Amino acid sequence: MVWFCATGCTTIRENSVPETFKKARMTTDYRKADPTYVNFVPTTAEDAINKFYRHKNLGVPPHLWPEVFVDCAANLPDAELHKFQSWLVNPGGDPTGPMLKGVDRENEALRAQLLKEAKARDVAQQVVHEEEEVTVVIDENYMDVDDEKVQDDDPSSMMVNMSVQDEFEMVTSSER
Repeated sequence: MVWFCATGCTTIRENSVPETFKKARMTTDYRKADPTYVNFVPTTAEDAINKFYRHKNLGVPPHLWPEVFVDCAANLPDAELHKFQSWLVNPGGDPTGPMLKGVDRENEALRAQLLKEAKARDVAQQVVHEEEEVTVVIDENYMDVDDEKVQDDDPSSMMVNMSVQDEFEMVTSSER
């Protein structure tokens, strides 16, 4: 059988619980256990990222993501907002020295390969041009064109014997 003291036992138990635990218990939203719940106000960058992914998984199209980002970041403190913005820019985190050196090596190898291919292509084109002797004939009368307004006396011309008045009758309105 357990006996409790009526005067001091309850105050000792209340004082033994840390304040941070009491606050955390009060602010924990049990509805966040539902992965489709998005009606919470994020207070940390982690909550904002979580809310964005919840919206994304619910099917928000990419052209509306900026509005979701604004909604997620609306009530964040400055420090958390900076973290959220840095996540938006680079979700994988800032690259470190070894990561950058690896990327530089890959880029340099690709650049060397492309340069080698370009030089080989240029050499092949020079060889083809040297083998082919192309004679270019320049027509000096290319731009000499007769004036279009001058009448041709050629009977094969399209304008010969064309009389609009002879072929068509004048149409008048009916008396309806």
